[in-house]
Amino acid sequence: MKKTIITCSLFLTAFFIVLSCDNNVPEGDQTSTRAIATHMTPIDTVTKNIQHYVDSCYAVFGDDDNGIIRAYTVSDTDLLSVLGLPLSDDTIRGHYNQCRVYIGLDYQNKFKLYLTPIKDGKDEILKDDSGMEYLLDLNAPCPSTCGGMDSRLLPTARMPK
Repeated sequence: MKKTIITCSLFLTAFFIVLSCDNNVPEGDQTSTRAIATHMTPIDTVTKNIQHYVDSCYAVFGDDDNGIIRAYTVSDTDLLSVLGLPLSDDTIRGHYNQCRVYIGLDYQNKFKLYLTPIKDGKDEILKDDSGMEYLLDLNAPCPSTCGGMDSRLLPTARMPK
């Protein structure tokens, strides 16, 4: 539940980051738009945190490895709709029409969400000017960093019977 709340609350931020991020400029396109994100996490850290999350899920739930949710794919239509923006506005839509939000767990057991654009059904690993591969690190979990949240979306934890 906590992961779902965090994921949903960050989609608004994710929209602007993914659709504004275009460090991987397609061939023939001479215009490059810089990412507005400042939280870039190197790919090796991302993969370690995703692996730690998967290992932790397996240890807690002991379920089939295929049943572990590792990521969510989000369409540009969904992101534009949640922002109330017109779906036909090609200036908002970039070279990507989806993004993927990966779930990670760092070694202090804090949840992490990593965002990457999708092109032609595949993850686009971003690169900075020095060639470092990274994903965007959405590291502002709610409720501690989010005001005005609807209390219906923040239920109180119940003890199992």
